[in-house]
Amino acid sequence: MFFAEGQTGASSGCGDVAHTTSLAPGATFHDRARWDGFAYRRLAPPPTARIDVVGRFEFERGDPLAEHPPEDRHVLSAHLETWIDGQSDAFLDPAEAVDIALTEPRLTALLANRDLRNGNEGVVIFDPKTDAYQVGMLESGNLPVSRVHLVLVDARTGAIVRFVERDWDYDVDGYP
Repeated sequence: MFFAEGQTGASSGCGDVAHTTSLAPGATFHDRARWDGFAYRRLAPPPTARIDVVGRFEFERGDPLAEHPPEDRHVLSAHLETWIDGQSDAFLDPAEAVDIALTEPRLTALLANRDLRNGNEGVVIFDPKTDAYQVGMLESGNLPVSRVHLVLVDARTGAIVRFVERDWDYDVDGYP
């Protein structure tokens, strides 16, 4: 999401990176966020672990449109020790699943003979129903129906489950 010029005193802003707002003197702002690991990218949930969260907030007093940058700029840094409350059993990291999938000769032969991008896209998806990663390529450039070539990797053991080639249905399978 981009802010319109002049709306926040900045030329633009990106909602997934920063949020710009003005606070009146003495006002407070509360925000709560929940991180889902990489579920939004269809990857396995993270393991339970301690993490450090560091927030850095720049703020200024003065008119940002008149002063570039405003003379009265301040930086507030906050450090929070916290944790990820993941599942009791850890899953392979997505990169580990990709490394394992690339040992499958049918997949490597296919990748060596295709121009990636231009309708041939890489796929790395975690399926929570089977606890398996689907790693491979979605081929949609020159075919009448999109086709996927996948190695299924058990996300707990790292074993290759099988090699799958099938039509890709965007209504059912979504967008990788």
